[in-house]
Amino acid sequence: MKKCSKCKDNKPITDFYKKSRGKFGVGCVCKPCKKVQNKRYHTEEKERVSINKKKYYLDNRKEILKSRSEWGKSNPDKVNEISARKRKRKGKANLKSLSTLKQSQIREIYRKCREYREMGFNFQVDHIVPLNGKNVSGLHVPWNLQIVTAEYNLKKGNKYECN
Repeated sequence: MKKCSKCKDNKPITDFYKKSRGKFGVGCVCKPCKKVQNKRYHTEEKERVSINKKKYYLDNRKEILKSRSEWGKSNPDKVNEISARKRKRKGKANLKSLSTLKQSQIREIYRKCREYREMGFNFQVDHIVPLNGKNVSGLHVPWNLQIVTAEYNLKKGNKYECN
């Protein structure tokens, strides 16, 4: 038995998450209290953490971008491997029998998006069903493409929400 530091109840050791440095090899807060603590953090602190990350990036972006560039120059084999993996993944998402008409429709979507960007709009082409999603994988076909704002596309990420 161990006493939770949050709710002050005596509970069996199995009701605590493992922690190698903790007494008896477990943490001091029981699992239900820890879940509440984590939920609160992710709801209330999410915005503050996001603001701090953005501020750090803006303050240090030159160094961050420089270090990425240096890493790429010093690891060309890894860069090539990553690029090849991306090309292969995108290649698998294409239909072999995609007609020339559909290929021209895809090019037209990208052309329209480029025109919007030239007009000053911050648009991107987005796959409605992601090419490499966690639960689903879409195809690189005209009916799976949409022109959306960059903000929405970044917020959506690699997710697909069924309506």
